[in-house]
Amino acid sequence: MIGAAVVLAFVAINSALFAFMSGRFKAQQKTALAFLRDNPRAVEALGMPIEAGWLASGKVSTKSKTGCALLDIPVTGSRGSGSIYYSAIKSGARWFVLHEYLTVDDKRIVIVDHPDKANFSALTRECRE
Repeated sequence: MIGAAVVLAFVAINSALFAFMSGRFKAQQKTALAFLRDNPRAVEALGMPIEAGWLASGKVSTKSKTGCALLDIPVTGSRGSGSIYYSAIKSGARWFVLHEYLTVDDKRIVIVDHPDKANFSALTRECRE
C-alpha cells in the first residue's frame, strides 16, 4: 500500500515538473542556453557540452502583447557547474533578452546586457510582482 502511494507521488511530481518545463518556460530556457553556449568565457569556465540541470526555477508570463521571463537555471559542463540568471520581456511579437549572467566559482560572467534595458523597466517591474 505504501509502495503504491510512493509510486503515485513520484508520477505526480514528475508530471508537474514536465508541465512546468513545457511551453513558454522551455522556449526561454532554450534561448538562455543558446546565448550561454555562444559565449567564449562561459564555455571556458564550464567546458563543453553545457547542459541544463533539472531544478530550473522562475516564471514566464504573457498577457496579450506583453510578457516577461525570469529564470534561474543550473548548468553543468565538463569543467564545472554554475547557474544562469536570465530576464527577458515580450513586446508585441518579439522577446528581448535584457540580462543574462552566469555564476560559477563565485565569479559572475555577463552573457547578455541589453543596452536599452532601462526603457523596459516598467515591464520588468510588472514581471517581478
